[in-house]
Amino acid sequence: MSRQRGQLRERLGRTYLMTQEWSLALAQFDAAAREAEVTPNLHRFRGQCLLALNRHAEALAAYADYADQTFDPKTRSSEMPDV
Repeated sequence: MSRQRGQLRERLGRTYLMTQEWSLALAQFDAAAREAEVTPNLHRFRGQCLLALNRHAEALAAYADYADQTFDPKTRSSEMPDV
C-alpha cells in the first residue's frame, strides 16, 4: 500500500509541476520519496521545483542524485528515462 501511495504522490506532484505550483509539487515529491522507492525522475522533478524556488544548492544536489542514478560508467553516458 505504501508503494502505491508513493506512486500516487509522485503523480500528484507531476500535476502540480505542470501547473508550476512548485511548493505543492515539492511537498508531494518529498512525501513520495518517504513512502516508496526513489526513482531517478523523482530526483529530476525535485531539482526542477527547487530551482524554480531559487533553492539552487538543493536543486544541484537533486540533479546530482539524478545523474548518479542514470549515469552508465560503461558507456560514459546518461540514459534519460521517458517521462
